[in-house]
Order: sequence, then C-alpha cells, then structure tokens
Amino acid sequence: MYNDFFMNIPVNKRNLYSMIFIFLFFFIIHLELCAQANTSPAEVFIIGTLHNGNRYINHQTLHKVLIELKPDVILWEYNEDFKAVFGLRTARFLKIAKPQIEQLALQKYAKKYSFNNIFGFDTTIADRMRYKQESTAIDQKIFQGLDTVQMEPQDSIQLAAYLRKSDFYYDYIVNSGLKSINSPRITDTCRILYQWDMERIVPLSKKYISDGTLIQQYAAELDYWHARNNYMVKKILNYIHKYSGKRFVILTGLNHKYFLTDGLSKHAQGIFTIKELGENIQ
Repeated sequence: MYNDFFMNIPVNKRNLYSMIFIFLFFFIIHLELCAQANTSPAEVFIIGTLHNGNRYINHQTLHKVLIELKPDVILWEYNEDFKAVFGLRTARFLKIAKPQIEQLALQKYAKKYSFNNIFGFDTTIADRMRYKQESTAIDQKIFQGLDTVQMEPQDSIQLAAYLRKSDFYYDYIVNSGLKSINSPRITDTCRILYQWDMERIVPLSKKYISDGTLIQQYAAELDYWHARNNYMVKKILNYIHKYSGKRFVILTGLNHKYFLTDGLSKHAQGIFTIKELGENIQ
C-alpha cells in the first residue's frame, strides 16, 4: 500500500522527497557523532579502603573525600545497592554493631546531599564474615606449614622474600593515611604479593606440605579471588557505560585496587580515565 502511494507521486516530487530523506538520515547520524565527540571521558577514582579503618582512616576520612570529589556515581564493594540503616550510629555508639567505615561514610553523605546514585558491584557472598574467617584460617595454616619444614636454600630465599614484602605491606597500611595507602607504590606491592601467591606459595605448598586438601583449598581460594575481581570489573564497566561521561568514585577494599585498576585500564581508551586520589579535578 505504501509502495503504491509512493509510486503515484510525480517523479520530480519523488526525487525531492528522496533527497530530503537522505539528508535527514545523514544529519541525524552527524548529530549523534557530534554528541559522542563532545562527551568528555568519565573520570574514575578507585579508592582503596580498610573496611574497619585504622587510627588515620575512618568514616569521616571517606566522607571528606566524597565531598572533595563530588562524584556523580558512587560504587561500593557490596552486591546490593546502598540502603541507609536506621539507628546505625546509635548501634555503633552503644557497641551493638560495628559497621564498616564505608557504610557510615555513605550513610552520612547520602543523607546530607540527598544522594541516591550508590550502587553495588561485588558478587553475592552469603556470609561475608564467615568467608573472611575461613579464608584467613586457610592462609594461616599454609604459612604455618611452610614455616615448620626444612626447605632447600633457593625455596627458603623465595619464601623469605615473600614474607618480607608481606610484612612491609600490612605494617604500612595499618599505620598510614588514605592517600598514602592508595599510592602507586602500595598498589604495585599488593599486585606483586598476589602474583607471588600463585608463582611461589602454591608451588612451595605442593612441594613441602603433605595436606593435599589444604593445598586444594588454598588454590581454590586464589581462583575465587580472581573470578570475583573479574566479576567486579565487568559490573563497574556496565555502570561506566550506563553513566557515560560522569565522575565515579569506587570504594573498595585496598587489596582489590590493583586488580580493578589493571582490569579497567584495558577498556579505558576514549571512554574513561582512571585518576589517583589527590590528582587535579577538572
């Protein structure tokens, strides 16, 4: 029916309509391309935190950073979007509850600025406290096992180098401020430790520890760590694409920062820039 109507239009008018249609088509495409070109890349601040803080880092520290950065979107290390908890400050004051500093900072910031764009990017962990306790127990058993065996000299040197770097890292982060623990040097140190977990600790465990089940648990824990971080990267990228050109603050446990930085950097070109805490804000 439409074709019959079109064919009944005189040829000269038909050509005119065709030219107008083609012009409008390319004009719309041009506008879309211009809009994309004029959209500034998103800014992404990955802020590594200590969930329970230290004497230099607490929820007030994070709150001040949020005020300074004025993000459009905040992502926090949880599987659900942020929700305020009624009576949280009272429960903390009475020592009935011990909320993480991110929860306290976000609750204060969301209330003060009526801010709602706070989304979760972690996978679901049914019981986070139990997961952390079990993971810590496995690590302790592995290193206790390695500490009690007689190693070949080269293996002993590798283990000692790992322990020195680990001691430095954890001593430093519990005695430093937020900007210091987010420095590239500390991020690099954490990256190396997780690389050495796979390259040194797993092989040494297989060589010197007789408990095969424990070794499997340790290796599975590392596999889960990488899978979880990869999931985080994908979730964050989804938000960056959804809120293109916006300023993001990502609040995450410090040990995740190196992985998120590396994973996101692979997709950043022309879409977003990753900035360090303390960089100039445009």
